[in-house]
Amino acid sequence: MIESKEDEIRGFAAVAVAFGWGDLEVAEIIPGEKLRIRVNDSYEARGYLEKHGRAKSEKCYMLRGVAAAFMDLSYGGDYPDGYSAFAAEEPMCRAKGDLYCEFIAAKSHHPRPVN
Repeated sequence: MIESKEDEIRGFAAVAVAFGWGDLEVAEIIPGEKLRIRVNDSYEARGYLEKHGRAKSEKCYMLRGVAAAFMDLSYGGDYPDGYSAFAAEEPMCRAKGDLYCEFIAAKSHHPRPVN
């Protein structure tokens, strides 16, 4: 069933759903460049809202890292050189009052330093 790197990413998202991290939906993949994931029920945003109310900034730190890791695993290259080749941001977050959380992973402008 996994015939491409894009299928691999969709598989990673399915596993994340099974783990209960939210209802991840792969909204866009530009191979080797960009990944956009939407999550309607992020456990991080839900937990923050329940405990603290509406936030002023995004709160889904783990899922933001997961989006970048999906791209690293598929397109980043061999470890350790491929590690942190991608970074992610969360422009929309339910904890801020948005309808869903959105994560955009793209090539990092700050690659991991070489030792």
